[in-house]
Amino acid sequence: MLGALETVPVLKASIERSLNQLEAFCAKESLDTARFVIHGTDRVECLKNLIKTATASFPHSVCFANTLILPRNRWFAEWLHNQTALGLQRQLHLDGIPLVILPIKLV
Repeated sequence: MLGALETVPVLKASIERSLNQLEAFCAKESLDTARFVIHGTDRVECLKNLIKTATASFPHSVCFANTLILPRNRWFAEWLHNQTALGLQRQLHLDGIPLVILPIKLV
């Protein structure tokens, strides 16, 4: 099992591989790509900074996030895990950046 210090580089490498695969797919389909990466401990703050950077490069962008819709008997888990998108939307709204939250229903 990896310790905390070894986990971060492994996670960063995994993200890098995923982004490389997505960019390769887009290149194969003749689609342009741009890569913006940020790492940190405060999800909302990191995402807000990442989106501000991306929308500065692409000013007419619309951002999307999702929120999980869990079965009724899991209301506590839903409350714990679904605050990121709403918090991000509130902060971006103050900066005039649109963020659309799409529900994903889990059964």
